[in-house]
Amino acid sequence: MTKKQRVLSRFVLAPLSLVLAAAGCSVEGKWAVAEVDPTAARRDFPFESLTLQDDGTFYAEAKTENGVETMSGQYSHDNKTLTLRPHDKAPIAYDTRFLTADRIELSGHWEGRKLIAEMERRSD
Repeated sequence: MTKKQRVLSRFVLAPLSLVLAAAGCSVEGKWAVAEVDPTAARRDFPFESLTLQDDGTFYAEAKTENGVETMSGQYSHDNKTLTLRPHDKAPIAYDTRFLTADRIELSGHWEGRKLIAEMERRSD
C-alpha cells in the first residue's frame, strides 16, 4: 500500500466505515468476491460467495479443483471483526471495514502477507 493509500485509508475511509456502520450498514446478506489482493491469493481465498443470515448463521461456497465446496456454521460481527465458526473447522476471523453500504473489505493473512478481499453485496 502506498503512502497516499495509507493516508486515504486512515483519514477518509476509516471514518467513513464508522459512519456507514452507525447508519445501519449490516453484514447480513449475500456477498460475492469482487477482488483479492494480492491477486496470487485469489485461488486460496476460501469463498466465492458468503451468505450471512440475521439469525447468526452463515453459508459459504468456494470453487475448488473438485467443484463447488460449501461451508456453514455460526458467525459473529462486532463492527470490527467477522468471525466464522464452521461446523467442522476451526474459526476463521477477518478484520472488516465497510467501503460503501454494498461493499465490504475483509482482511486477514495469507502466507505471511496481508490479504484483502473486497466483497460486494448481491441482490439475488
